Amino acid sequence: MKIVSNTSPIIFLSKLRILDLVQKQYKKILIPEAVFKELTYDDKYIENIEYVRSFHDLFQIEKSINADKFDFELHKGEKEAIVLAIENRAELIFLDDYSARMIARIYKIKVLGTLGILIQFLKGNMINYNKFEKLLQKLISDKFRIDIELYNYILNYAKQFKK
Repeated sequence: MKIVSNTSPIIFLSKLRILDLVQKQYKKILIPEAVFKELTYDDKYIENIEYVRSFHDLFQIEKSINADKFDFELHKGEKEAIVLAIENRAELIFLDDYSARMIARIYKIKVLGTLGILIQFLKGNMINYNKFEKLLQKLISDKFRIDIELYNYILNYAKQFKK
């Protein structure tokens, strides 16, 4: 399965220190050059740079050939990730931004965000409910934006996997 990711999910998953689970579940993730640069050279993410770099085998960096041909009004990394997914006929893309998610869906690309990835780990018994809840709290403390309705929905949904 070909998977592409934007910066945001990788940043949040790296802040949670669970890229090992990402690698176990997804094996290899395509990322555009813009995302790689943001992940490994942007001072905003300085505390995660070495951790992300330690998972170099997880990421396959590719240049999006046709990014300039698409007129999406998105951040450069999101745009390049969507175009890379289109070019590679990816089955899945990791995106958190609402507008980017809507555009990916127009192109019939399945979308998972940070929360969806955590739910997949829970459903696959890679983490238990208590760990899920702690990771969700850590996301929020790390400035992951989530409204109260979605927060409550996710927690209630996750409870069905509680053992």
